[in-house]
Amino acid sequence: MPAPRFLCGVNYWPRGKGMDLWKAFEPDEIADDFQRLKRLQAHAISLPLVWEDFQPRQEVVSQVALRQLDAVFDLAKTFGLKVMPVLLAGHQSGVNWVPQWALEDEEDPDDPLPRRVSVGMRTRRRMRDIYSDPGMLRAQVMLVREVVARYRTHPALWGWTVGSEVGRLVEPKSRDAFWLWNALIAGEVKRLDPRHHALFGMGAEDLLRDRIRPEDVSEPEDVVGVRCREMGPDPQEVVFLASLAWHLSLRRVVVTEAGRPMAPPGADSRFETFYEGNHHRTGLLASESQAAEYLTAVLTGLWRIGAAGAFVYCYADAEPGMFGRPPFDERIVERTYGLIRADGSEKPAAEAFRAFARKRREVQVPDEEIFGGLTAPQYYQAPDEHFRALLAEFTG
Repeated sequence: MPAPRFLCGVNYWPRGKGMDLWKAFEPDEIADDFQRLKRLQAHAISLPLVWEDFQPRQEVVSQVALRQLDAVFDLAKTFGLKVMPVLLAGHQSGVNWVPQWALEDEEDPDDPLPRRVSVGMRTRRRMRDIYSDPGMLRAQVMLVREVVARYRTHPALWGWTVGSEVGRLVEPKSRDAFWLWNALIAGEVKRLDPRHHALFGMGAEDLLRDRIRPEDVSEPEDVVGVRCREMGPDPQEVVFLASLAWHLSLRRVVVTEAGRPMAPPGADSRFETFYEGNHHRTGLLASESQAAEYLTAVLTGLWRIGAAGAFVYCYADAEPGMFGRPPFDERIVERTYGLIRADGSEKPAAEAFRAFARKRREVQVPDEEIFGGLTAPQYYQAPDEHFRALLAEFTG
């Protein structure tokens, strides 16, 4: 049997909708986007199932949203794309998107970061504990059962992302608390659909403390999902993160988000300052040509170290009409990650992606000795210290 193909995917939402894609669903727009994605040679898309849209009440899964997702799957089949839905899509692009019923009455005294948004409005109400609250656990299982059972045999399904950085929604009280949550939720996905992957979308910050371990999120799965788009401008940092996740879990890695925010066409790289609430931020906007070089280096590096694939963040820039809505209102760097500009034209990164994706590359054998004899128990005695030392050594 030939080795599997290195997967080249794209994180998708319409450029004029963002996280409102289900609230303002337009199948013709999605069909046009999928046709463009096919021209980009994309193999698959990652698609957030925004939690409040798919589960508007604790005991109700939206039949309207499911019919919309039916249309997306059928369009993906038409255009030869695979789909990886993000179940329990709570955290995305620096914002926690939270259903009203998943919030407590008690408020935080200060604006939380990441900010919480529910039905389009910022809120200070605290999130219920998704790991131990019986009602929350039952609701999550209900959503998983409805969605997974409905699409597990669809020919356009590639696999599932089980949660998107849930540690940013609610910090687990312990490693055991997270392990039990993952055993229940990911275990239910695999029980219903043993044929497809069920990734957990962990972030770089999860490797800096001992709460969410790659070896835990890989149970009962054989691959680990790692989100990398907030790493620095050196593409080797993404390769390092994927290598470390592999080393700690001995599971294949799929990078679920890789990309750089970009400066306007023709502009040089520059730093952009902005505020998230009262918090001052600085972000680097890469020139379009440098972003293309970065993407080529990331994809090539991930393939060479034995990763199973990568989903580029993201399909398109936000249209100006979205700048008044989260996350684009405050996190202005979120506006320009796209392979496609807001006007629909392609950036140099689109051609870089196309050139890489059109070639069939078989998944390589990872280097088992990349970090020597460092074991997971040793690493987690001082994860922050080990992470920074290994990163410095890896990137030179």
